[in-house]
Amino acid sequence: MRVWMWLLKLVGELPAVLAGMAIAVVAAGMLPSGWASLAAWLTGLVLACWSHSRAGERWVARLVLRARPPTPTEHGLLAGPITTLCGQRLGPPAVDVLVVDHRVLAPEGFGRRTVLVPAELITRYRQGWLTEPEVTALLVGAVGFLRCGVTRADGPVTVLGLPCLPIRMLAAGAGAATSGMVLIRFAWRARVVVLAVAVWRAVTVYGLPWLAVGVGLLGFLSYAAPVAARRALRMMHLAGDDFTVEAGHQPGLARFLTRFGDDFSVERLHRITPVRPQLSVVH
Repeated sequence: MRVWMWLLKLVGELPAVLAGMAIAVVAAGMLPSGWASLAAWLTGLVLACWSHSRAGERWVARLVLRARPPTPTEHGLLAGPITTLCGQRLGPPAVDVLVVDHRVLAPEGFGRRTVLVPAELITRYRQGWLTEPEVTALLVGAVGFLRCGVTRADGPVTVLGLPCLPIRMLAAGAGAATSGMVLIRFAWRARVVVLAVAVWRAVTVYGLPWLAVGVGLLGFLSYAAPVAARRALRMMHLAGDDFTVEAGHQPGLARFLTRFGDDFSVERLHRITPVRPQLSVVH
């Protein structure tokens, strides 16, 4: 299962990394001297390596993901769940807890030792929509993300994909703006036709098989990357659920999935709920 998570996460992150490195190569080539290009490349590699450290991971989370330390009020609200985690050696200082302004409830793990807690979860907890056992179970599940090892390279991957970040933000904005336009959505899904024509012309007209391979790979990743990223996230959630159950927080997680669940949450609930044997009457 862990190997599949690694492969799926690799496919999901590969387009952004390749695009970011390609943009970096073009930008470095436009610098006035070769030494300046080399210095830019070395700076990028040093930042990518540094992001694998604890300080670098926090820097990437705060700068790129716009995470922040909990406020004193938020820290006071999370004191109970975090104390429980610390009692099991799952909380600080083993991990760093940061808050992100996401409108979701489930925390996630980033890198090797960073737990990203959505502000929406803290708001629901303050309003009484969530109980302390539920919040504790969700935080333990985020630590399970880190313990499965699949997120260890999040820092370097994020740094290498930084040059592609404006394009990704533009694409996300365009996708949100055209989400209700049926023809545009159909044209995007049918892009395989355009890619097939491009591959055919690259081979037959221009005689460039390497270009055909590149276009074909780009087309394949455009379909495979989103699917792989979603599948990897699902598998990491399942791994986090297993870790939560092993840590003894199955009741809190089951209650959360029962009250705030979707179809996937029902699947997760069935996995962590022990099957009770049915008794039959013997005549």
